[in-house]
Formats: sequence, structure tokens, C-alpha cells
Amino acid sequence: MIFARILFYVSVVCGVCGPVSAGIYSIDPRAAFLRTNQDSPVNATAFLLADLSLFPGDFIRLQQLGDFKAGTIYNDVSKGMVAIFSSSNVLLSSDQLNRVPGAIDAGIDYNSGTTYFGSLDTNIAEDFAVNDTSVQIPQGAVYLFIGAADSLYYDNSDPDSDYAVSITRCTCPAGDLDSDCTVNLSDFGILASQWLGIPGDISADIYPQPGGDGFVDILDLLVLAENWLVPMQCE
Repeated sequence: MIFARILFYVSVVCGVCGPVSAGIYSIDPRAAFLRTNQDSPVNATAFLLADLSLFPGDFIRLQQLGDFKAGTIYNDVSKGMVAIFSSSNVLLSSDQLNRVPGAIDAGIDYNSGTTYFGSLDTNIAEDFAVNDTSVQIPQGAVYLFIGAADSLYYDNSDPDSDYAVSITRCTCPAGDLDSDCTVNLSDFGILASQWLGIPGDISADIYPQPGGDGFVDILDLLVLAENWLVPMQCE
């Protein structure tokens, strides 16, 4: 019943702010931050997050674009791409397993398998695949390395120069109190614990935007209800 009443009022509450436009960046398919053996990769691109106006805690969308040739005998159809956050732009020599000494875990772990020559392990705990991937920038991250996902790099090429990544900062819905970019029961619980009182350390005082009015009441609950299970917005 309470949500029926809430929905009667949602039209008076401001909606979600607009997303930030995407940037598209070419990636050299010979670029690697994974271990290699009897190979000559180029170093993976290290994006300085601050240059992209991105910071720890932000949610971003990474989209793999285009394709590359994974060797001279193959067609231009390979799409594999991996990424890893780091506290620095240091990249160790390509014969090292943990080439990114400042690596910070994020996203869903990617199993990168073994090298083409020698079958040496390349799998590390902190990297993740880039397809159409949403991920939160972890605390301490300053750089984002992006490279091809392959077992042999020196003979990769991009004949039509279309292998690239799109990087977008996403906007989380108003009412996301626990910073997971989704408004759900966890956020409702935070608001309920502050109901008809002053805001807590994690403030449920979300109306009006920004800053609230110093009190948690029906207006704040309306914001939460309007954005219930609304997905993050990325373009």
C-alpha cells in the first residue's frame, strides 16, 4: 500500500541526471599487459583516469569495438580485449607473470590461459574482460591498462584500424545510497533507519537535489521509489 501512495507523488520529484558522452580510443592489437613468451608485444595503453574525468567510485562502461587479425593467416575477426586497474603506470617486462605491480582487482576475473609458445601461465587475479562491461573504479586506481586478449601478439594487426574501446562514465540513479549503482532493498533499509530523523553517516536525505533539506521524510522516499531498480545510465 505504501508504494501505491508513493507512486501517486513521483511526478513531483526530479529524475536522474544525464550521462556523460563516451570517448573512443584506438587499441593496438599487439598491446599486452599479460605475460608473453618468445614474443615481442608492445606495452598496453595506460589511460590516466583523471584525464578522462574518472575517479575511484565512479561506474564506467567499457565497450570493445571493431576487430583485429590474430596472425597473418587469420581473418580480421578477433575481438578479445582485457583491462586492469592500477595505482601506477609501471609495466614490468613481458616475461613476468604479474606485469602490473600496482594492479587492483575489479570486475569479473578473466581466465587468460597460457602463452602460445611454452604454455606458460598468463592468468592473473585482477584483470577482467572487456565486451560491453560495466565496472566500478576501485579505490586507489589511478590508471587503466587496456590490451588485446591473445596468446601471441607480435603478428597481430588491424587492417581497417577499427579495433578500439569506448569508455563512458555512467550516472547512478538518485536514491542509490549504498553506492552499488542500483536502488533496491539495501537502500530502502538505509532510508528506513533514518526515517523522520536527521541524516546518518550515509545520508538518506536525497530531496531536494543536491544536499537535501536536513530531514528524512516522504520526499526522500519518493526519490527512492521513482528510481527503484532503474539501471545506471551510460551513453
